[in-house]
Amino acid sequence: MALLVLKIAGALVLLDFLVHATFARIVLPHFERKPKLRARSYPPVSGLESFEVTTPDGHTLRGSILRARAPRPAGVIVFCHEFGGSRWSFQGHCDDRVISEYDLVTFDFRNHGESDHDPRYVPCHWLTSFEHEDAATVLKWVQSQPDWKQRPIAMMGVSRGANAAISAAATATSKVAGVIAVGAFSTHRLAMHYLLIGIRRCAAPILAVPRWHIQATMNLAIAWSAFRQRVRFVHIDHAARSLDRGRLLFIAGGDDSHIPASFQQSLAAQVSGSQFWTVPAGRHNLERNAAPAEFDARVAEYLDRIASRPAISAVVSKAA
Repeated sequence: MALLVLKIAGALVLLDFLVHATFARIVLPHFERKPKLRARSYPPVSGLESFEVTTPDGHTLRGSILRARAPRPAGVIVFCHEFGGSRWSFQGHCDDRVISEYDLVTFDFRNHGESDHDPRYVPCHWLTSFEHEDAATVLKWVQSQPDWKQRPIAMMGVSRGANAAISAAATATSKVAGVIAVGAFSTHRLAMHYLLIGIRRCAAPILAVPRWHIQATMNLAIAWSAFRQRVRFVHIDHAARSLDRGRLLFIAGGDDSHIPASFQQSLAAQVSGSQFWTVPAGRHNLERNAAPAEFDARVAEYLDRIASRPAISAVVSKAA
């Protein structure tokens, strides 16, 4: 009797796995399809210092340094651009006051801009270990520079770059003062969100299946995609939760058609002491365009706070 029960249980487990595998195969191309994200193109800024760093797997990343105009910079900002963008994307997210008081280090991720191209890797909007390694390599280089060793270092990223900034800061051997994450998202939760939208549109009865079972299929599709592409997708939720209290400022677009603000808010809610702000009418990668004055004030206030400088609360109050 016991043997029969074991055989039945084994058959059910095998059947369940086959169901997951079948539907994961259907989901796979949808997960790997790139959305129509058009990163805004910004012109190169002339006269900046250039630098190069090499990742542990041998790829050269190229970037630029914009020195603060202030005689004593308040700190350093490492900027991580969005998918499809370049090091020059900082121009759409950092106002003149920030640039005047903080040294800014900006770089091209691999397969972007002037950094090395890896023919074995096709980048996408999901954060992989490659983008994590790129951001971590640049951060480590910044932390090793004599001019910046005694200054607070913050990271700022947009969309996939925000995820890379969070991931790099979470694994840094030296503490990062703070992270400004514009349009950050959880790969697994966002992929699940779009899967449910597809199910409602094309096969609504499937929603009768327990949500955890559908999530297991999504997780299998993500793991399958990682195996096919020989990459590792980073769990940004785990990275964000590992950061110290008060180290994160999340900024979301109220009209973001790609990443709902509610998903970004739920990510922020997992991080103790983090700040969250939704930009009214803000669109994906264009959050600052919707409310430039308040965006700049909130970023500047946050940077001043983590740099232990007087906060510009009057400006924030006026903008709010």
